[in-house]
Amino acid sequence: MKTTKQLSFLLVFLMGCMMVFGQANNEIPKKVPTFEYINLLKENIFSDKNLPKKGQTLFIYYTTECIHCQIAVQHMNDNSEKFKNTNLIFVSTYPKDKVLEFFDIYGENFKNAKNVTLLLDSNDEFIFNFNPQSFPSFYLYDKDKNLVTYKKGSLEFRDLFSYLKK
Repeated sequence: MKTTKQLSFLLVFLMGCMMVFGQANNEIPKKVPTFEYINLLKENIFSDKNLPKKGQTLFIYYTTECIHCQIAVQHMNDNSEKFKNTNLIFVSTYPKDKVLEFFDIYGENFKNAKNVTLLLDSNDEFIFNFNPQSFPSFYLYDKDKNLVTYKKGSLEFRDLFSYLKK
């Protein structure tokens, strides 16, 4: 009987811990978290320390095969002038050839833009650092690396335009 009560208490305690820590792990970071990814075009390490000091920074977490990612990046491409004062950091787990092919089709205006960085997350760390809730996910941070807004999916993405500095 005593063992059953102890086991029940332990089970309730563990479930409570999972709920508490699970909620903490699902929070969108209020500040840009520490990270290191591979810059696909320069083939070197790009970290949070390399982020531009001026302007807003928009992280776009996407996959090359996701239809909602394709729609959102195409829409961004069609409105690329609205992002001219925003640092765009595209992060994917896909290899360079797939990413470049993706941008040939959906993001041609971004391939050689000075405000765009294409990153490879080869260790799947982005999901632990930024806690995306879907593909695509958009994180807009101000110049001080504070979260301005988080949007997910190709529909919520359209709301981003109202947060961009001109």
